[in-house]
Amino acid sequence: MTLAAAFVAVNMSAQYYVGGGVTFRTGTTTNEVTTAGIKTSTDLKSNGFSIVPEIGMKLDDKMAIGVALGYANSKSESNPTTTFKINEFEIAPYFRYTLASWGNLSLFTDAQFRVLTGKETTETTGAADVETKLNEWGLFIIPGISYQLNDKFNFVAKLGSGLGYANTKRENESTNVVRKTSALGLSANSLGLTFGMYYNF
Repeated sequence: MTLAAAFVAVNMSAQYYVGGGVTFRTGTTTNEVTTAGIKTSTDLKSNGFSIVPEIGMKLDDKMAIGVALGYANSKSESNPTTTFKINEFEIAPYFRYTLASWGNLSLFTDAQFRVLTGKETTETTGAADVETKLNEWGLFIIPGISYQLNDKFNFVAKLGSGLGYANTKRENESTNVVRKTSALGLSANSLGLTFGMYYNF
């Protein structure tokens, strides 16, 4: 279950805004095994969060430029003795264009270039930790809507990571194995909406 509060922005003037986003995720998977008529169950937990501060500038009524800086941390169990941890940092400059407006409702899209770096760690009881370096860059088109509630507040919703291309490199530090992948389209985590508010000065 994911609770996302994103894109909370404060316009410092008619042209500049700052803000950010916060996402929380937690869940539990229960595995049940029956052996010789005896049922045993194991709960596997996962949780994570991300923080994405943002700053930008309005060029006019339709265009804006900005940059988001992000940190994400997650932890999950693949079995009772193995824990998988991820720490990631990203920088994502973007260009925003308002496609259409109908009264207080506006449709916009962000053209975003994202660079991400991080580390994935697998911890197994009785064995040495396995660490993998993660580096990724990508180009994304992210649609969104904005509704002006009044002179001060705007409600905003965006479609996750949107449509784009991502190039990813994972390097295992202990085995020196390098795995490279590239993907074009909608990724699994891009299907969820994020919501937030703008506050206008």
